[in-house]
Amino acid sequence: MEMIKKILGEKDVKAQMVPTPTPTPTATPQPTPEVTTPPTPNPWEQAGRPATNPYAEQMSAFGENAGNMERVLRWGEPDDQGYGANYGGENLSYNAEGDNQNSDGSIDRGLFQINSNTFADFLRRKGDVMTSLGITSFEDMKDPQKNIQMAKLILEEQGYGAWYGAPADLKP
Repeated sequence: MEMIKKILGEKDVKAQMVPTPTPTPTATPQPTPEVTTPPTPNPWEQAGRPATNPYAEQMSAFGENAGNMERVLRWGEPDDQGYGANYGGENLSYNAEGDNQNSDGSIDRGLFQINSNTFADFLRRKGDVMTSLGITSFEDMKDPQKNIQMAKLILEEQGYGAWYGAPADLKP
């Protein structure tokens, strides 16, 4: 205290309490709102079709041709109207049990839309091979696994051109 008096002169020095500063309240930072964008609708679903092939695992039976055979079933993308020139294929809905009647009276059946006339021809010529695969009647074409095996036989003999809906770049 003596030292302070010397510095400040002989003035009477009274101790003063310095008030403790009160902290300025700060606002609690609000979390940044998560910006979510709605998922882009799948054009296939918009056109009333499944987004993906429910038989993708079985398609491995085609080996290196699996991707192209997927394209035989469905290729491109639907347009705004749902139907257009920018997509196509044999079975856009992956309907394994579908039958389509042709103008010549034949029937296209199952996942790869195997034609009844083609089936009868293969049964006549390659019945033993078909039997070894468990394929004994045209009704078997409603079984996706058997339909895929039949499509594989057709592909090996006739190529992608056997399917009307195959993309043009796969056909000879």
